[in-house]
Amino acid sequence: MSSAWVRCVGSRGYSYEEMHGAESGAPDELCAACRKAMVAAEAARPMAERTWLLYAGVDDKGLLRHFWSSTMQVQLCARDKIVLTRVRVDSNGSQWGWYRSYHPINGASMGHVTMIYPLKMLVEMCFAYGTAPEVKRGHGQLVSLSVEVIRPAVHPEGIRYDKAGGETVEKG
Repeated sequence: MSSAWVRCVGSRGYSYEEMHGAESGAPDELCAACRKAMVAAEAARPMAERTWLLYAGVDDKGLLRHFWSSTMQVQLCARDKIVLTRVRVDSNGSQWGWYRSYHPINGASMGHVTMIYPLKMLVEMCFAYGTAPEVKRGHGQLVSLSVEVIRPAVHPEGIRYDKAGGETVEKG
């Protein structure tokens, strides 16, 4: 009985010289060295200290939605008033999100939080089989988040996004 060779997802490329194998039977598809690097990156910053500055839309009822790293992305989702928010991991938070671990499969989004919703089930629905298989693979984890509104978003030209559906002409 032989096990098939599995490429470590921490490998830099796909050529024979750049690839290396994952540990046999590893659910995260990593070798020991890549797993050690991932664990070290996670340990360097405790989860309780992690915060992200994200833009969000505020709907007619005052609920925050469509969290993104740029105002343009929020505008593509809805014509809401846009605010800058500080998002942090908080066990008593009012929002739920998916934290992307430092697993190499997450690429440039390592260490970021995405898919932020007011209900845990809405995040679970983003994954075909729920979040449990992704957690087992080490790709991330479901986290409770608190959100603090910092200020209205400001366009690069100094125009404030104060009104739903459009920009005001106020400068500063």
